[in-house]
Amino acid sequence: MGFRTISGTIELPEGISETETTNITVQALLETGAGALDPALGNFKTSSTVTIHPGFLSASYNLIIPANSTGGGYKLGYKVFGPEGYLSDAWYSATAVGNTSMNFYDASLLDVSNSMPVTANMTLLPGAMITGTVSLPEGVIAPSDLYVNVRALTDMNSSTGSTEDYGTDTLVLIPEGSNSVQYALTVPATNSAMEYLVAYVFSYPSSFSEHGWYSANLDSDSTTRERALASSVNVMNGNQSNINLTILGFRTISGTISLPIGMTEDEDISLNVKALLEPSTGVVDPWSPVPNGYEGFRPVVIPTGSTSAPFRLIVPANAASSEGYRISYNLNGPLTSYFPIGWYAGPDNMTVDNFDLSERVNMNSSSISGIKLTLMELGTAPTSNVPSQIVTSVQFTDSDTSAGKIGGDITWTEPEDITGVTEYVMYFLNNSDTKIGTEIGHVTTGTAVLAISADTAVPIGAIKLGVFTKNSNGENTTGAAIMINDDVSALNVVIPPEGISSGLWQIKVNNSVYNAAVGKYVKLPDEDNSEGRLPDAPSGASFWYGSSTSTSMYSVGNYLGEQIGDSEEWSGGTSDVAQYGRLVSEGIQVPQVTNDSIPVLNFTSWWEIESMNPQGFDTMNIYILGVNDEEVSEDFFARLNPVNGFSGDDPSLAYTSGGFNAPAIWKDYAYDLSRYAGREIKIVFEFNTHDQFYNAFRGWFIDTDIEIKKVNSSDPNIIGVDNQYMSISPFSNNLLLSPQKSSRNLLMPKD
Repeated sequence: MGFRTISGTIELPEGISETETTNITVQALLETGAGALDPALGNFKTSSTVTIHPGFLSASYNLIIPANSTGGGYKLGYKVFGPEGYLSDAWYSATAVGNTSMNFYDASLLDVSNSMPVTANMTLLPGAMITGTVSLPEGVIAPSDLYVNVRALTDMNSSTGSTEDYGTDTLVLIPEGSNSVQYALTVPATNSAMEYLVAYVFSYPSSFSEHGWYSANLDSDSTTRERALASSVNVMNGNQSNINLTILGFRTISGTISLPIGMTEDEDISLNVKALLEPSTGVVDPWSPVPNGYEGFRPVVIPTGSTSAPFRLIVPANAASSEGYRISYNLNGPLTSYFPIGWYAGPDNMTVDNFDLSERVNMNSSSISGIKLTLMELGTAPTSNVPSQIVTSVQFTDSDTSAGKIGGDITWTEPEDITGVTEYVMYFLNNSDTKIGTEIGHVTTGTAVLAISADTAVPIGAIKLGVFTKNSNGENTTGAAIMINDDVSALNVVIPPEGISSGLWQIKVNNSVYNAAVGKYVKLPDEDNSEGRLPDAPSGASFWYGSSTSTSMYSVGNYLGEQIGDSEEWSGGTSDVAQYGRLVSEGIQVPQVTNDSIPVLNFTSWWEIESMNPQGFDTMNIYILGVNDEEVSEDFFARLNPVNGFSGDDPSLAYTSGGFNAPAIWKDYAYDLSRYAGREIKIVFEFNTHDQFYNAFRGWFIDTDIEIKKVNSSDPNIIGVDNQYMSISPFSNNLLLSPQKSSRNLLMPKD
């Protein structure tokens, strides 16, 4: 057969010159032609180790391999063993950029069946780091060493790990007696559109769920059992940190299963009590042979002569309050006196024969006990005739003046036909008209008013009151609603977790971080004694556009993106890319204007940005999103940047909330919201550097205590929102007119 040669070079990416030794193993795997080769299998493999020394851009390799038979060939790849910043595994592909692909299945097949040598040059693919922690549930420590596999998989809408998905993983150890461990994954950074799903996987012990996906949109733990609920992690702007996973624990559902009152049986009654997880992505099909949610069950026997028996189920915690379990009994025996299946319906521990009438039990934060199921006699079970009528003309005026609390009468007009309706029930609703919490109260038909007690707390996320028709079969899923106009002096503006996921926005709660760019690329303002420390917020926490950690070898404490390592001294620092990100609040209703008061947006802010045209770069903008319009619209609202046209001549100096080259201060802002009175809006805070220059300053901080207040209309501290950037028209289609920028070319660092 004879031997053949595959040779070539391994090159650094264009523009990169390493200061560390880069060790690489080049390997060739034989594919026989009988099908796709799995790189983990034991096909013939040969390899050679090469080194790119500091200051060099490439290294040569030479592999001596047996000739393949006709129809076969070799797939060529490399493994990088340091430094960080490169993808650890990649494959030769003649059709890929740089002749290198991250995916084994895209690799070219090199045919060396003849005597001609083959040349194959490859380029190291840049990598980005995804880092975080893997934790056991709060308060739980590992009883022994626990090995957990952490994976990053490309989000390509594939329900299985197919060849379309790129994946990488790492094995980490939670030591005995510990609660968590840090992990680090290197993923390709060559495709700006590539996003990753991060998960943990392990098969033991039985007290924990075997897998979980990272999700930033959950109530707690940032982990879900469902891939459909996972959040994508994008490395377009560089390394991503704090992608934390919590190993999902298990919960118990306990209660009793009983015969109807007065009934006894002269034989054992055998049944199963089941819990079916209903994901928030849609209602499960309870009749499917393979339900699309977790299903657990426990056999139960009601002994002869007894009227009840206890049950206890162990199930994984659902990851969001929008998920939950449907609980049912299923008879095993030939008894014909009872319905074979019954579902737990919640109110007064009612059992129904219809899945759609059952209640979803939330097991997100704790176990639940006291669940009561009752076998239903044939002919006596509730039917599915839930009322379809809807009330009209719902009215409510808040008489409680405390913030976040309401009181007063809610009224409505009854339907003309109330056949089948026995009562009306009231709930708090969110923006999607989803019920929040338990009912506020209920009244029987013939009554069209409910008194809501003063000091009734408005749950987080609730913005409406809803009235629903009801009978013994259940509640109408559609009701009539009215916005809550909380008659208060101040309303909290809530930024939910999903609202801080854009760009480098994060919540900062301490001042232990220092800007290491101080003294090299930037200078502290005169009389600034902070030594570059990040500021403490007045309320103890603030939203911050910046990043306090980096795994880059060029990390120098630049808080607006990765710092380019060859920036000139006192240049103001140069990020690898421009920075952009938005904070988006939950919906909130703006109070009405009265004779002596108007609504204002009030917040406290601290900022330190570049002084090279500070009014047009490093912009700190506020937008208003309209929620109730037929088409959601966005208005430019205000800008915090100086408006006097100032532009400095020293790129190392800052412009701050205290002024040019002055120590930054926490400053109160109050913007007139009168034009949005009575409207439901979302508030957006947007930071945009517009380019990569002069970005080593400490950035923008907003105290988390953000409010909409009603103040005297003559208050001199109120800021009008018409300024030189644009003339605002409420909920207009003209979203933003950019400010006039001066030439940037004269301000850029020299090569």
